[in-house]
Amino acid sequence: MTSDAILHAYDLALLQTATRFDLRLREERAASAQWLADLCARLVTEAIRPEVVLELGAYSAKFSRHIRPQLPDAQIHAFEANPYIHEHFKAGVEQAGVVYHNLAIGEEVKDGVFRIARMRKGKALAQIKGNNSLLAKPQTADHEDAPVRITTVDHFMSEQRLFDKSTVLWIDLEGCAYEGLRGARKTLEQTALLFVEVEDQVFWTGQRLAVDVKRLLVDDGFVPVARDFEYEGQYNLIFARSSVARRSDVQTLLAESLAPRLRPNKSC
Repeated sequence: MTSDAILHAYDLALLQTATRFDLRLREERAASAQWLADLCARLVTEAIRPEVVLELGAYSAKFSRHIRPQLPDAQIHAFEANPYIHEHFKAGVEQAGVVYHNLAIGEEVKDGVFRIARMRKGKALAQIKGNNSLLAKPQTADHEDAPVRITTVDHFMSEQRLFDKSTVLWIDLEGCAYEGLRGARKTLEQTALLFVEVEDQVFWTGQRLAVDVKRLLVDDGFVPVARDFEYEGQYNLIFARSSVARRSDVQTLLAESLAPRLRPNKSC
């Protein structure tokens, strides 16, 4: 079986998750995203219990702050490239015991610019908004180029002497997931689980799509175990290393989370 056929089989299997949610409703799509985030947190804190957690594209570092009390001995780092967001949340994130870096994540270490949209369709946009990127959106002409240092996951892990420690990655890089993973080749060797946002359609100029991210991870020995349906063309996936996906504790948590979701009976 070719790798593309394997990916297609995974995609079809994961579509079954949609039966738990009414995807015609925005609130149900949001519920699917919350369900996946909760599942990831349970897998990380109850089964994997890693020594290192990196939240890449963290915004308020919600995931890191949530799992911090349950992983008191883990090294937890969150990365946010937008300087306005980093300044806004810095005190609260660090107070929660998470190390919070104003760094962008990419495929190489260099100085770069983070593109912060100012106007869209004639309306001013807030600086504290989580969907800006190193990449530009085709339909957004008015934006601010904020200087930012770009690092790679592998460079950071080497600097912090975190290699050879079990690791979990949370990746929400707004169109740059593929580049972030390309800069994490050595780290992926010790990664047990990762959460990643992907796109099936182009939202940012020059971005790689979901199929590229999936192919890279499957070729590296990961399997997708769950997904959400947050938006049309943009969604999140949990990948586990194949040996981790076979563990009984991981499979038990997956089975519990994938059980049919009961909705109120509206026929009466």
